Amino acid sequence: MSERIGAAAERGLIGKILATAGVGVTLIGVALLLVLAAQAGILRPEFRVAGGAVLAAGLVAGGMWLRGRTDGRIGAIALTATGIAAGYLDVLAATKIYEWLPIVPGLGAAGLVAAGGLVLAHRWRSEHLGLLVVVPLIVLAPVLTGGLDTTLIAFMVVLSAASAWAQLGRDWIWLHAVRLAAPTIPLTLVGLLGLVGWNAPGSSDPVFATAVAVVVVLGVGGALLSMPTTRFREVLAGLASATTVPALFAGSAMHLPGAVILQVSVALAFIGTVLIGAALSRRGTRRVPDSVAQIWSATALLLLFVAVLVSFDGTVAMAVLLGLATVTGLVARTSSTMSRVLLVGSSVIWAIGVAALLDAAPPYVLADADLIQRDADLGIVVASVFAASGALVLAAGWARITDQNLSRAAHIAAGMVVVFSLTVISVTAGVLIGGPDGFLAGHVVATTCWMALAGAALAHARRRSGAARTAAVTGGLVLVAAAIAKLFLFDLATLDGIFRVVVFIVTGLILLGLGAWYARALQDDPPETGSAPTV
Repeated sequence: MSERIGAAAERGLIGKILATAGVGVTLIGVALLLVLAAQAGILRPEFRVAGGAVLAAGLVAGGMWLRGRTDGRIGAIALTATGIAAGYLDVLAATKIYEWLPIVPGLGAAGLVAAGGLVLAHRWRSEHLGLLVVVPLIVLAPVLTGGLDTTLIAFMVVLSAASAWAQLGRDWIWLHAVRLAAPTIPLTLVGLLGLVGWNAPGSSDPVFATAVAVVVVLGVGGALLSMPTTRFREVLAGLASATTVPALFAGSAMHLPGAVILQVSVALAFIGTVLIGAALSRRGTRRVPDSVAQIWSATALLLLFVAVLVSFDGTVAMAVLLGLATVTGLVARTSSTMSRVLLVGSSVIWAIGVAALLDAAPPYVLADADLIQRDADLGIVVASVFAASGALVLAAGWARITDQNLSRAAHIAAGMVVVFSLTVISVTAGVLIGGPDGFLAGHVVATTCWMALAGAALAHARRRSGAARTAAVTGGLVLVAAAIAKLFLFDLATLDGIFRVVVFIVTGLILLGLGAWYARALQDDPPETGSAPTV
């Protein structure tokens, strides 16, 4: 153990630990001077603030003097960081506790103090100094503000903005993460506490929205500026995405219209950044790598998903979710950069929408005239249309970028959803239009659609070969069997009068036509060389 301690001392580790501890203890003393002395009535306010300012200036001067001495780097960084942080707390006390400075001048003075500390950190090439300037402020600022309020959030936003330039020419990922966390964490707390009905003192929709927008701009802008030279591209992209977390909880911190506008605006900003980056890449200027584009695309999709949930409920939300999944799937087909992440995101949203559709219109409801008349809704019809179209779009997308087995599974799932969706559309629309008679007519249309889909699958099989042809033929025949089973097990028992006659005649004619066409198609197919004749 003694050897390890000696080795650590040789590397300067013990000096760094002691200096860091000294920073923390000294800043706690400054906070006690500014807060507890005021509560106990010790010294006049002018002496407290002046004493804090003198101490801050002395510490910075001592650090700059020590910086010029041999082996004085660690001590210089610790003294300077303590002095800068003390000066920041002094400005914060003059603004919040004694109210000598209005908010705007106080914020400006605090930003100048923090920027001064980061100037030294940048010149000395010390990320350690930058962290020692920023981290204590994040921890001790709530002590002086009295908790989470608008003043604290505003100071944190100013701190983040004032330190943005420090990334220029420096790949300081830890400082970047800390300065973005400074405003993101309190803004997220405002949203979380809003879920239980608590509002930050002085908070309002414009204040919250502006703070979130500024932090997002700082995150994305800092990532874009550092992207050409950084070693941490994905980390920077993830940190920029993390700044959108407060926007996810905007519905609890703001009124509904403002929250939705904020979420959609941030999502569109991310999408626009990705699209502009893709356009620049095609011209030879690669500003947004593929991995970063995928992270930001997923972030935008998550924001839109939350915006839909906040804006709508019931069958309307279900329809909008499925529509969003379908549109995103179409966008994924046009973008090779974002195709996989968009397909994954749209598939997840689509699956959630289909699960909601199954809950709103389960098969047993479709088979009961009384239940379906009670639950029929236009939103279910619209959602079913998007569920079917989304299934086809997503299956085609997965078939384009995955292997044959996953493609086959995607097409099987898509086929099942299309059959179910067409049944929901037929029966629900029939009930909405014709009431009890519409229920019967809807099932006639549903059975007919099943047979038509079976014919489409068999026709598709004629244009394929190998495993794809076998899968399409199998699916078509299974659907034919299911349609015949529905015809005899449900339609024969449930339908009456002209509806029973129509469904049997139409289904029989379709079967006859399919049989004749398929037999002729086999005759027209030229036999493959060396293969057995097809029966």
